[in-house]
Amino acid sequence: MKIKRILHENFLELYKTCRNSFSIIENVLWLYADRIIRMGLGFFISAWIARYLGSEDFGVYSFALAVVGLFTPLAALGLKDLTIRALANNPEKKNEFLGTTFLLHIFGGIVTYILSLLLVVILIEQPIIISVVAILSISGIFNAFDIIDYWFSSQVKSKYSVIAQNTAFIVLSSTKLILILMSAPLIFFAWAVVIGSIVKASALSIAYRLKRYHLRRWKWERGLARDLLRESWPLILSSIAVTVYMKTDVIMLGQMDTKSAVGIYSVAIRLSEIWYFIPSAIAASVAPKFYEAKGQNNREKYYNILRKLLRTVFIVSILIALPLTFLSDLLITNLYGETYSLAGKIVSIYIWSAPFVFMGIAANLWFIAEGLTQETFKRSMMGAIINILLNFLMIPRYGIFGAAISTVVSQAFASFLLNAINSKTRELFWLQVKTLVFI
Repeated sequence: MKIKRILHENFLELYKTCRNSFSIIENVLWLYADRIIRMGLGFFISAWIARYLGSEDFGVYSFALAVVGLFTPLAALGLKDLTIRALANNPEKKNEFLGTTFLLHIFGGIVTYILSLLLVVILIEQPIIISVVAILSISGIFNAFDIIDYWFSSQVKSKYSVIAQNTAFIVLSSTKLILILMSAPLIFFAWAVVIGSIVKASALSIAYRLKRYHLRRWKWERGLARDLLRESWPLILSSIAVTVYMKTDVIMLGQMDTKSAVGIYSVAIRLSEIWYFIPSAIAASVAPKFYEAKGQNNREKYYNILRKLLRTVFIVSILIALPLTFLSDLLITNLYGETYSLAGKIVSIYIWSAPFVFMGIAANLWFIAEGLTQETFKRSMMGAIINILLNFLMIPRYGIFGAAISTVVSQAFASFLLNAINSKTRELFWLQVKTLVFI
């Protein structure tokens, strides 16, 4: 009851800090509705697919997704938060920002496709895995239309993109269910992901048009592209580093263990990481007011928002991690079947990376506002190196349990402990410590 009261009070304080814009609360609710629908429906469909494919084929599917996901940051080019900040501060230049970012995303999607295919050809010679990766990589190009979501986020009007993206999600989910009922082979599920990305791009474009905006007015500006990339390159490298230590365990398991082990581990990851939308939704909605306070040199408001944001996401992470530690076995067995029963024990370990991940996501606002994007890269790179080294040591000895332990330790270093080493980030570290002390 005490934690519940603290959480309620903290949400209320966060609201009061941003009370000049009730749209922030509305935006959070829309983002939560979006994620809850996708989390609930997507989770059960994922469980159904895992049961249908079996641990071996599901392991192949998960391995292919991990390979593609490894290069996904290159498609986004680290531009999301920078673009949202720019659009919030300069809405009159939205056509220039959106047009430039869109073409940069297209280029990034093409690079992602090439690198994903090259990596899987080098790593493994199985034709089915190469084919699945080749198909899944196509979706990265259509994800360029996600910049429409950036615009709605910058205006704290996420409900329009939520409606559009959920429409696409329902189409994708329905397609997957039909494939299961038709007893379709694995390759068809990869094509379903591409279809989903095309539908999402179309739905976002329609939502943008219905608000009386026009895609044809978007403009490319070379100078703006140069400025964005100059500021975003540390974020690109940081995102790649984050992805490395989020995906490398699956890829290394695929190389050092069986595909069945990859399937079991992937199920555990899905149950553990499905909650990561919560800090992202809160941070995305608070971001405009946070950047505004920084721009106005309102130090008191600026740090009040940051403290309450860190405190809120940390409490939420604990409220998630504790129940899952004890209930994961029951959930996995009932949802995925006895074939995946070992995943429950993995969840009870892996879920404790959540407190560090949650605080790390919230802290990204501070890094961007302070112009310390290069530090995010250094921090993430160190986390990636630690994770890879730990996986090399732990997987041969402890298998999937070693991979889970490696993830928790590397997340603790990357999102929390490494902030104490650098004088530029030590202020953030003490804010995080005060969050823990407060609890």
